[in-house]
Amino acid sequence: MTRGDIDYRVSKMDVTYCKWHDNKVVHLICNYHGTNSTTVKRMQKDGSRKDIACPEIVPDYNRYMGGVDRADRLRQAYCINRRSKKMTMIPEDKVSLLEFRRGVSLGLMSHENAAIKRSGISGARNSPRSSPYDTPTILE
Repeated sequence: MTRGDIDYRVSKMDVTYCKWHDNKVVHLICNYHGTNSTTVKRMQKDGSRKDIACPEIVPDYNRYMGGVDRADRLRQAYCINRRSKKMTMIPEDKVSLLEFRRGVSLGLMSHENAAIKRSGISGARNSPRSSPYDTPTILE
């Protein structure tokens, strides 16, 4: 193959396999573009620019590859595939969701003299809470 030669194969499911010779052989697979070709400008060894035949896939890839590279860079920087231990609790007896929430609420409201730490408010630190909801009320 010489520079600019293209070889196409199309499957029964309209997937195009393309072999294109630029400086080296490039293999491309696409289900969007057909067998149409276009040209790209390439630099010669003497510094001049020459139009080379190429598949339609190549200019689109070159135009949009920056988004893929950016996505790969962000995925690497903010990797979430970290291993961690999963902590599970096995209840001894099953409790309905309503009963569980009621128990948590009553447990949180039963600490009448618990001090609340608030940053930025002077005089309110370590003072007991004063609100009409201090005394727990059981609803049935």
